Amino acid sequence: MKTLILILQLREQLGSAEASIESLNAQIFALGSTDTIERMREQHENIITSLQQEQEKERNELNAQIAVMKSQLDQQVCYLSNPLNIDCLQRKGQVFMCCL
Repeated sequence: MKTLILILQLREQLGSAEASIESLNAQIFALGSTDTIERMREQHENIITSLQQEQEKERNELNAQIAVMKSQLDQQVCYLSNPLNIDCLQRKGQVFMCCL
């Protein structure tokens, strides 16, 4: 009789231990998923930051090119509107004197 009671108690403990193991396995899986998600988020943020920096650099380069081209165009327009005016050769900022 004692043996039967002991077997029942051991089965109950075994069932409880198995439930605990399943719960712990689920928690480990969740932590692994969270870690993977965190790594993916960090990679995503790094990619976005890199793309934003490249875009900013390209935008600055294009703005510099636009400024040079605008200056050249202003000079050509000034000269074409009055080719003999010597004021066209004098600058005030990016705008030529004859164009003010």
